[in-house]
Amino acid sequence: MSLSQGMPENMSERPTLRLPIVGGDVEVSLLGDFLEADARRPTSFITNFGDWQLPDAVAAVLSSPIAHLEWFHDTGELVAIGGVPHRGEATVEVPRADAALDEAVDVVAGPFGSAGMSFRTAGGAVRAFPEMVVPAATRVAVLADIEHGPRVHEVLWGWHRQHRRPEGWTWLGERLAGARNTTPRSD
Repeated sequence: MSLSQGMPENMSERPTLRLPIVGGDVEVSLLGDFLEADARRPTSFITNFGDWQLPDAVAAVLSSPIAHLEWFHDTGELVAIGGVPHRGEATVEVPRADAALDEAVDVVAGPFGSAGMSFRTAGGAVRAFPEMVVPAATRVAVLADIEHGPRVHEVLWGWHRQHRRPEGWTWLGERLAGARNTTPRSD
């Protein structure tokens, strides 16, 4: 597997990274760009399919020796996240109008009774809360689009025995290639 970079049309654009996987290759993007590209992604429920040991060439593309594999329910995307999420603190800016409502919630529940702590700012508030986080420079790749949860589980059946093995990434690629070459069953 190798890293291929497209040439940017102007110097302010990022080069396009491609992640080869059995049967083709997929685009790699920064986590923030990925989340901003579809409003459903940041709030989607996800199913975790573990932390995968990566071959050197894949690790170079994702800038991590391990990829966290997740399926986004709202979009049907199976995503490799370069790196392993860890406990940290996430923050969300709350606009002035929503901050007034947030303040009322804090009066009733207390700042520790909700998901996090609110800090007032001139423009509204910032809510900080404990969360699983990854660095801003984390790279992600959509490996497959699989519309239905039962199909994801069918395609990835046995993943827990493969994800930490050196040949696990190849196993995953073969399973995804096989899924692309079959017609989904009608339920």
